[in-house]
Amino acid sequence: MNTVAKGDSLETEVFQLLQRLIDDGDFYAQKELCRLRKKPRYYSHIHLREIEFDLGVEIWMPNASQASLICPIECKNYAQSVPGNDIAEFTFNFQAVGAHKGIVVSRSAFQRGALNIAKSKGLGLI
Repeated sequence: MNTVAKGDSLETEVFQLLQRLIDDGDFYAQKELCRLRKKPRYYSHIHLREIEFDLGVEIWMPNASQASLICPIECKNYAQSVPGNDIAEFTFNFQAVGAHKGIVVSRSAFQRGALNIAKSKGLGLI
């Protein structure tokens, strides 16, 4: 399996899991307020362009013109542990688009540097 297909398979699995949690009412926000998106793009005032993430959970208050909370999700389907540089890049990107929370999902372990960055920035690691 090539790397794109390998990454896509994890993204699909995570999307289905999150959608099930939302639909069953087991997510932290009411399902009526949640929008789960594949390959969402959010504008970065630092990059002056949109940045694409693997997945995104958005919380929309009724009648709102924009999401009240944005949570980009990055999926890492690596054979080796996830390095700190990957977490640092994701952190920079999710902060650059004004996201409120970020989550990185991986089938493999996270290196110590990755864990340290995630803890200091309040990232969710799965």
